Amino acid sequence: MRFERVYHYKHGGSLAGYLPEGFSCKAVSAVFGEPTNRADDGNGKVTLEWRILFAGEVFAAIYDWKGGNRFHIGGRSELAVRLVSEALGVPCEVVRY
Repeated sequence: MRFERVYHYKHGGSLAGYLPEGFSCKAVSAVFGEPTNRADDGNGKVTLEWRILFAGEVFAAIYDWKGGNRFHIGGRSELAVRLVSEALGVPCEVVRY
Protein backbone atom coordinates (compact mmCIF):
# COMPACT_ATOMS: atom_id res chain seq x y z
CA MET A 1 0.00 0.00 0.00
CA ARG A 2 1.46 3.31 -1.06
CA PHE A 3 1.21 6.30 1.27
CA GLU A 4 3.11 9.44 2.09
CA ARG A 5 3.30 11.54 5.19
CA VAL A 6 2.00 15.06 4.66
CA TYR A 7 2.54 18.09 6.85
CA HIS A 8 -0.09 20.36 5.34
CA TYR A 9 -3.24 19.25 3.58
CA LYS A 10 -5.67 21.92 2.44
CA HIS A 11 -8.78 19.71 2.28
CA GLY A 12 -8.65 18.35 5.84
CA GLY A 13 -11.38 16.14 7.20
CA SER A 14 -13.32 15.32 10.33
CA LEU A 15 -13.84 12.39 12.68
CA ALA A 16 -14.43 9.23 10.66
CA GLY A 17 -13.38 6.44 13.00
CA TYR A 18 -11.29 5.11 15.87
CA LEU A 19 -8.29 2.86 16.36
CA PRO A 20 -8.88 0.02 18.84
CA GLU A 21 -8.80 1.04 22.49
CA GLY A 22 -5.28 0.87 23.92
CA PHE A 23 -3.55 0.96 20.50
CA SER A 24 -0.24 2.69 21.23
CA CYS A 25 1.64 5.62 19.77
CA LYS A 26 4.59 3.24 19.31
CA ALA A 27 2.46 0.89 17.17
CA VAL A 28 1.26 3.77 14.95
CA SER A 29 4.83 5.07 14.62
CA ALA A 30 6.08 1.62 13.61
CA VAL A 31 3.98 1.87 10.43
CA PHE A 32 3.68 5.61 9.73
CA GLY A 33 6.86 6.96 11.32
CA GLU A 34 7.06 9.69 13.93
CA PRO A 35 4.04 11.99 14.24
CA THR A 36 3.93 14.75 11.63
CA ASN A 37 2.73 17.13 14.34
CA ARG A 38 3.75 17.03 18.00
CA ALA A 39 2.74 20.55 18.93
CA ASP A 40 -0.45 21.51 20.63
CA ASP A 41 -3.08 22.46 18.05
CA GLY A 42 -3.64 25.77 19.81
CA ASN A 43 -6.71 24.79 21.80
CA GLY A 44 -5.26 21.96 23.87
CA LYS A 45 -7.18 19.17 22.17
CA VAL A 46 -4.53 17.47 19.98
CA THR A 47 -0.89 16.84 20.90
CA LEU A 48 0.06 14.01 18.50
CA GLU A 49 -1.01 13.68 14.90
CA TRP A 50 -0.04 11.67 11.84
CA ARG A 51 -1.22 13.07 8.49
CA ILE A 52 -1.17 10.53 5.70
CA LEU A 53 -2.08 10.59 2.03
CA PHE A 54 -2.83 7.18 0.53
CA ALA A 55 -2.20 6.63 -3.18
CA GLY A 56 -1.85 10.38 -3.65
CA GLU A 57 -5.55 11.03 -3.07
CA VAL A 58 -7.13 9.69 0.16
CA PHE A 59 -6.27 11.82 3.21
CA ALA A 60 -6.33 10.38 6.74
CA ALA A 61 -5.23 11.78 10.07
CA ILE A 62 -4.62 9.80 13.25
CA TYR A 63 -4.69 11.95 16.37
CA ASP A 64 -5.07 11.91 20.14
CA TRP A 65 -8.23 13.88 20.94
CA LYS A 66 -8.18 15.44 24.40
CA GLY A 67 -5.75 12.83 25.72
CA GLY A 68 -8.33 10.05 25.50
CA ASN A 69 -7.49 6.35 25.50
CA ARG A 70 -8.31 5.90 21.80
CA PHE A 71 -6.72 7.47 18.77
CA HIS A 72 -9.18 9.10 16.41
CA ILE A 73 -9.08 8.74 12.64
CA GLY A 74 -10.02 11.76 10.59
CA GLY A 75 -10.74 11.89 6.90
CA ARG A 76 -13.28 12.72 4.25
CA SER A 77 -14.67 9.20 3.73
CA GLU A 78 -14.98 5.71 5.16
CA LEU A 79 -12.16 4.74 2.81
CA ALA A 80 -9.73 6.71 5.00
CA VAL A 81 -10.62 4.48 7.97
CA ARG A 82 -10.39 1.30 5.91
CA LEU A 83 -6.94 2.24 4.56
CA VAL A 84 -5.61 3.05 8.05
CA SER A 85 -7.04 -0.24 9.30
CA GLU A 86 -5.38 -2.18 6.48
CA ALA A 87 -2.01 -0.44 6.93
CA LEU A 88 -1.98 -1.07 10.70
CA GLY A 89 -3.42 -4.58 10.42
CA VAL A 90 -6.13 -3.97 13.03
CA PRO A 91 -9.91 -3.54 12.82
CA CYS A 92 -10.93 0.10 13.16
CA GLU A 93 -14.36 1.43 14.01
CA VAL A 94 -16.13 3.61 11.42
CA VAL A 95 -18.32 6.27 13.01
CA ARG A 96 -19.91 7.91 9.99
CA TYR A 97 -20.68 7.50 6.30
